[in-house]
Order: sequence, then structure tokens, then C-alpha cells
Amino acid sequence: ITIEMGDPGDAYIAVAVVTGYRPEDLKISAEPRRLTICGLSCAEGTESSRPQEGSQNDERFYFSVSLPTEIDTAAVSADIRRDVLNVRLPKALAHSEPGE
Repeated sequence: ITIEMGDPGDAYIAVAVVTGYRPEDLKISAEPRRLTICGLSCAEGTESSRPQEGSQNDERFYFSVSLPTEIDTAAVSADIRRDVLNVRLPKALAHSEPGE
């Protein structure tokens, strides 16, 4: 799995190539300062000429990154197209103190 993080200004962007994973195989979790992406693939398209009893072709991945600033977890969005997962993590608005 290839995952790249970007910071174009108002949001963090995570782009992951998730070939072989269905949307229902992916779990995305966003906390105020952390993004976690997990995946489980049953590798349905792979068949062995001699399957071994009890073996599984599952491929799992786990990605977690700390973010330098807080994000608005209610506004996080994810989209998957052609095996590319895009996660947009809008930065939380800084609250100014009264009198500033």
C-alpha cells in the first residue's frame, strides 16, 4: 500500500493506492490529531493450483499518522475511485480569544 500525505493549506490530504481492496474492506478513523486507515483484503481473484488447508490469502495493512494540528473530525470525507482512496481532513478553525 502506498500512502502519501499532503498539506495544501486548509486541509490535510491522504492519498492511498488500495488495489485489491473493496470500500467495505477499508476502515478510516479520524481523531482530532490522528488519521488511521486499516484494510483487509480477501484476495478473491487469486487462486492457487494447490490450496493448503487452513491457509488464507488475506492481506492486511495498518497506517496511522499523527497530525501537527487539529482537524475538524465532523467534516472529514473519503472517496475511492479506480483503486485510489482520497481522504480530506479539514483543519479545525483556530478560535480567537475575546479582544483579539
